[in-house]
Amino acid sequence: MARNAPLGDSARVGAVRQRSQVFNPVQQAWTKRDAVTGRFMDQKG
Repeated sequence: MARNAPLGDSARVGAVRQRSQVFNPVQQAWTKRDAVTGRFMDQKG
């Protein structure tokens, strides 16, 4: 599981499992994908 300590540094230690991301060149943004189902979940800001 990913850890987020120490508090206040805004950095995650460890990976988020079962996620991947692909770059969308049309919108110039990264899109999060569920690695198990392959469905798109969210677009990063």
